Amino acid sequence: MIDANALIGALPRMLSGDELMRALKVMPEYDPGVCDRDEAVRLMKLSDLYDIYLPSAMSVEIYSKLYLALIRSLQKKGSRLAVRRYAENYKAVKQRDYSGILGGSDSFTIIGTSGIGKSSAISKAIRLISENRAIELEQPCAKIVPCVVVQCPFDSSVKGLLLEILRQVDEELDTRYYDNAVRARATTDMLIGSVSQVALNHIGLLVVDEIQHVVNSKNGKTLVGSLTQLINCSGISICMVGTPDSCQFFEQAMQLARRSLGLHYSELPYDRYFREFCGTLFGYQYVRNRTDITEGLYGGA
Repeated sequence: MIDANALIGALPRMLSGDELMRALKVMPEYDPGVCDRDEAVRLMKLSDLYDIYLPSAMSVEIYSKLYLALIRSLQKKGSRLAVRRYAENYKAVKQRDYSGILGGSDSFTIIGTSGIGKSSAISKAIRLISENRAIELEQPCAKIVPCVVVQCPFDSSVKGLLLEILRQVDEELDTRYYDNAVRARATTDMLIGSVSQVALNHIGLLVVDEIQHVVNSKNGKTLVGSLTQLINCSGISICMVGTPDSCQFFEQAMQLARRSLGLHYSELPYDRYFREFCGTLFGYQYVRNRTDITEGLYGGA
């Protein structure tokens, strides 16, 4: 049986407060000497703006939510129910007989307006949580990817999503689950069992981005149902990320509504953080005649 405490102990410690804000913050070095260079050099240097990241309250909440969800998922891997699940998943692949054991209460959503920075916040949080490496144990031998991020297919294809999960695991662990599934021409039913087994063995937290694609797709409910089955069969936590359009979809039925619980964000207000962000951007002027920021330039001030 996997030692859950060893898995959790291999994670970087959870950060908070000013320490977390410093860890999330990304500020490229500003070189004032570029201001005297030719126009092409100055324009290329402006690409540093894309690397700037100032953490907000949303960044902190997302980091905490993902970290705690990962802890919950790893704890289940050391339970006796997980051992039973290994055998059940093997039976599922062979006989297509599915019965959830570990429970389905670990799915949650991160809903926010398009362009608000959800994906960036998730990416920065995962970088801190996992330190861009897999967790490895020797006794018993285990390799686990703390966080796997996939995109919801535009057509909400269940098979496409399951294969993408396998491909991401292969990329991180140098395994061949994806190639084996394609070679075997695995059906969707078989893939649910095999992906559940892979998730139980190798995945801590699964993040499904662009979940709003399920709204206008005839396969939408089928895909969410498959994710529910994946939770039940593997015990991993699943985070679904999307725009407010997906809220209407999840509110259609009770079994979907309880999976829409999570974090919700609207447009950023014109508050202190907005002013700080604008001031930071104005500090990266690569022009010969600098412009000072004024109240009128804040727009919503």
